[in-house]
Amino acid sequence: MAAQWKEREIQKSYWIEQSLDLTVEAMMLDSKASDLDKEERPEMDDVGYEDDAVLSLLPPYKGKSILELGAGIGRFTGELAKEAGQLLAMDFIESAIKKNESSNGHFKNVNFMCADVMSPDLKISYESVDLIFSNWLLMYLSDKEVFKECHMRDDAGNSFEFSLISCKCIGAYICWVWQKVKSQDDGGFQQFLDNVQYKCSGILRYERVFGEGFVSTGGIDTTKEFVSKLDLKPGQRVLDVGCGIGGGDFYMAENFDVEVIGIDLSVNMVSFALERAIGRKCSVEFEVADCTKKTYPDNTFDVIYSRDTILHIQDKPALFRTFFKWLKPGGRVLISDYCKRAGLPSAEFGEYIKQRGYDLHDVEVYGQMLKDAGFGEVIAEDRTDQFLKVLQRELEVLEKDKASFICDFSEEDYNEIIGGWKAKMIRSSSGEQRAQRSPLLIFFSSLFFFFTTMASSAPAITNSEQPSSEQLVTPSSPAIPDSAQPSSLPSHHPHIINISQFVSVKLDGLNYLLWKNQIQPILILQDLFGFVDGSLPSPLLFLENGLPNPAFLSWKRSDNYVMSCINATLTEGILAQTVGLNSSRAIWDLLASTFLQQSAISCSNDAPSPTAANSSQRRHSYG
Repeated sequence: MAAQWKEREIQKSYWIEQSLDLTVEAMMLDSKASDLDKEERPEMDDVGYEDDAVLSLLPPYKGKSILELGAGIGRFTGELAKEAGQLLAMDFIESAIKKNESSNGHFKNVNFMCADVMSPDLKISYESVDLIFSNWLLMYLSDKEVFKECHMRDDAGNSFEFSLISCKCIGAYICWVWQKVKSQDDGGFQQFLDNVQYKCSGILRYERVFGEGFVSTGGIDTTKEFVSKLDLKPGQRVLDVGCGIGGGDFYMAENFDVEVIGIDLSVNMVSFALERAIGRKCSVEFEVADCTKKTYPDNTFDVIYSRDTILHIQDKPALFRTFFKWLKPGGRVLISDYCKRAGLPSAEFGEYIKQRGYDLHDVEVYGQMLKDAGFGEVIAEDRTDQFLKVLQRELEVLEKDKASFICDFSEEDYNEIIGGWKAKMIRSSSGEQRAQRSPLLIFFSSLFFFFTTMASSAPAITNSEQPSSEQLVTPSSPAIPDSAQPSSLPSHHPHIINISQFVSVKLDGLNYLLWKNQIQPILILQDLFGFVDGSLPSPLLFLENGLPNPAFLSWKRSDNYVMSCINATLTEGILAQTVGLNSSRAIWDLLASTFLQQSAISCSNDAPSPTAANSSQRRHSYG
């Protein structure tokens, strides 16, 4: 405590010296302070403060009691006094607060006080203030001082804490709005996002996979494709709901000269976005905000864009009605989101939905919500194949980058994200999640959908994202694909054999080509190679009537047999890497992508002459 007050006295002495010339330049420590001041305090018109004014972020405060900390010479005091019921302006530099009083003392609702905000002698009556405003103060306080008592209980035992309402970048400054709330009323979901689903380390891992600035599947490539549907024009205003770390917003602003506002409930996401915005010459601003509580005037935006976010919203119809009002006539909305197939999900997928806190609907229901909100021309287009290919491509890149990834993060991080990607592909292949699309509105789900809607003359685009099944089924195609029929499977169950009699070499990581040369002919002989090369894909899990598909059950039995054959020929160390994979193709692809190149290098290094190499190959071919 003694050290803290010693530092405070040093700061006070410094500011007393700086305050000899009580000008804006002296108080802001900048010779171009007048320009900075205009950024923070643009002129107020008949409607109110401009969107980029600091005071525009405040909740309505007419007639309220306000405490202004670090009031200085009164740059904001006079503005606050015009609406406040009572205002107490406080600063620890006597000359500054006297200058403030000389400028704003004519306001009868303002009192002036020279005091240190951290002084234990400072007495402010309990629950006497509606709003606390501070500009350029927190940078001079330590985190311990700022967050000293942000969680407390009143005499009745009620627990209170600060909840972040919004965060916005204005010029070179970040503005935060916090609200005192009962702890049980606080944003538990926001805490879940920042502490569980989107921890800073997790965001950086996602960005490593998707590319700089992106945390959505496909990164810049899918962003370019989706944005191309929006027909953006210079000067248009775009709202990005669930902006993540800003990659899509920077792309739109820099390439189409549009103004973009990105909002996200995750503090971590917006913090990264603000950091990446530094030095960019484009019109993008970010704000921590809840899209279900945020307000904008009607007819504000030309485009509303959202990627993989709306699945978190419980009352989608209300949100879509709000989107409709926010859009200008002819405006568009593009949403990518998770959906599910019609009917009840499996127990496993249902548990996944519950664990993630998602609110998922089938694509037709989703589209009907948009129609009910006023949008029209809702179209869906199946994109399951595309989505799976993107996932596979990202997985391959990640596996090739394994050493570097582990160096930058950890082996645990690598295994976790690899497992997550494989789980996505497995869920996609099960038929639970798919991907569809249409000309303007996109949904990922049971199918990855792209829907188009119009509000009066306002086309809306929605996109949803969730992996998909290997068999693609659109809502308008109830018939079972050929691959769901038993005739597409082997006509007989495989003859059970002792695989070790035929495969004498177990895969150890360096002998992949030799191992494959033995096991592949056996699978071909048994009519089972189609399970690993994809030519015998999984049938649908359920029939159209919701009953289990017998073709799938038969296919799964055969696939489990193939998995057993492969696993029986792996060394213990290699077998451990296949844990969690539930199809023979997934195991086969993993082994090929992991060990093919190593095996080729090993064979090359072990073969000093063509004669030795050919001799070795003959031995292993003929046993």
